[in-house]
Formats: sequence, structure tokens, C-alpha cells
Amino acid sequence: AAAEHVIRIFDIKTGQELWKHQLPAAAMATPMSYEVDGVQYITVAVGGHDQLGMERGDYLMTFRIGK
Repeated sequence: AAAEHVIRIFDIKTGQELWKHQLPAAAMATPMSYEVDGVQYITVAVGGHDQLGMERGDYLMTFRIGK
């Protein structure tokens, strides 16, 4: 969960940022990773937080990782 409007993927061995994508609001949730037919996906709820003065959203965003 982060207050910024970006989701990022890092290499767990080096810490290097491998990929990032701008979001329409803050993803105040932990992303979920899963695999279907050998393809990895990342899904995250993107909703912001009105009590923290953030822009609100109502999105469930899924990204396909790799081929």
C-alpha cells in the first residue's frame, strides 16, 4: 500500500526497479500476484483515501507480466 499514484515491480535480488505504471489514484492496498495458464498477473485495488485528503478512485487494475 502506498500513497503515490504508481505501482512498481522490483528485482528481489538487486532492488532495481524493473517496471512502473501510473495509476488514476493511490493504491491503498497490497497487490496480489497470480498465474493463469503460465502467465503471471498482478492485481491491485486503487481507491485512494478520503480521510487522508487523497483523490478517491474506484478501480481494480490488473497487469499482465511478461509474455
